[in-house]
Amino acid sequence: MPIHSHVLEQQGGAFLDYVEARRKLGKPLFYDPARGRGGKVANPQYKKTAERVADWIRVGLKIKNVQPNHAWRHLFKSIARHVKMDREVEGFITGHRPKGSNAGHDYGDRWAATMSAEIEKYPRFDIPELKKPPAPHRVRRRTRAQIAADEAAKAVA
Repeated sequence: MPIHSHVLEQQGGAFLDYVEARRKLGKPLFYDPARGRGGKVANPQYKKTAERVADWIRVGLKIKNVQPNHAWRHLFKSIARHVKMDREVEGFITGHRPKGSNAGHDYGDRWAATMSAEIEKYPRFDIPELKKPPAPHRVRRRTRAQIAADEAAKAVA
């Protein structure tokens, strides 16, 4: 999958370092399964992560009037039309097939160089909030051992 050069330039290329570290750990990119709290199947951890991303966009980045997690694909497709991205590449990236296409649409390779050239048609996003230093974490999560110790202390008291 192509990654826009603007993403790669952020924080000295830290994103690819992060991706590699997560790959070595065998973990998903944007959440840690070990932090799950045994939630219900109907409310998996990745959904909670998506909610936090939405909050970060609205509150942290101060981007208003969007449904961020659903809106990404719409925004991607709108910009793709505006910059005249090849429709086949745009469809492959978004997971959409052109109307009326048949099995022949799936033939052949999706060349990374071709997709990369198309993704570079995208403009860079200037988000002033990203230039500020990160705010300190407000909430420190307790480990399972700390929770168990606290429960044991309550039982004794």
